[in-house]
Amino acid sequence: MDINVAYLHNKIADIHDEHEPLIITACGFYRFKNTPIFKTHRPKGRTDYQFLYITAGKAHFTINGQTHALPSGSAVLFRPGDPQMYYYLQEEKAEVYWVHFTGSDVENILESYHFSRGKTLFSVGDSQSIRQLLENLIHELQLCRVCYEKLSTVLFQQILLLAQRKIQENAQDNVTAQSFNEIEKSAQFFEKNYNKSINVEAYAESINMSVCWFIRRFKEIMKVTPMQYIISLRMSNAKTLLETRSYNVAQVAYLVGYDNPLYFSRLFTKFVGVSPKTYQRLFDK
Repeated sequence: MDINVAYLHNKIADIHDEHEPLIITACGFYRFKNTPIFKTHRPKGRTDYQFLYITAGKAHFTINGQTHALPSGSAVLFRPGDPQMYYYLQEEKAEVYWVHFTGSDVENILESYHFSRGKTLFSVGDSQSIRQLLENLIHELQLCRVCYEKLSTVLFQQILLLAQRKIQENAQDNVTAQSFNEIEKSAQFFEKNYNKSINVEAYAESINMSVCWFIRRFKEIMKVTPMQYIISLRMSNAKTLLETRSYNVAQVAYLVGYDNPLYFSRLFTKFVGVSPKTYQRLFDK
């Protein structure tokens, strides 16, 4: 096992200190390659806080009775008193950074970076920037240069800030993916029902979406509003029906969803550039 560790004032201790808002007490790196299994079992936890960041392989953490196999890019945050049960397997070649910290205002600081109470596991992603900051933090604690305590807290807050950015970006990505799926389903619904009476507001409410949010998201993804999309479907199918010469203009209007042929003719002329009758004559044999 490769190890690189550092402690505040080069003293190994489980520190609880409230003289400063945030105090970094230890930081280290483990690479597990020769030890068959490495276990940590602290049923009563520690008196300080612990942040772990997995940069390679896999780690196994038991949280609230459930064991999670965490991949690279995962982060774990233990608060004082949280039970700590986790292990690493040799064949999974885990690489892990860890930070211990304490202070009088830790909870407010964590909250400001969206590390809220009640959540222990986070997906941060593989960040070279976070790795470098952790390496710098180890280096500062090892050398104990002037102002290293304050610089250590700044480095750790940078780590939390980068982690927050990634967590929020992941959340946005999930929302985007979910939105795309919802809009795709909506487009499919319109394609199947374009010739029926469709009220966009009522449709949005039927799928439990805000009308404004639905219209905005639909336009962002489809590049047109829902009603423009429906009209384009109607006009496209109207062109096909007119080209067959099997229906007159009034019949085509009805087949694509319009009871008023005059209104249909105005819309068709606006979107296609010629009237339905003129368009149909183009296909005279």
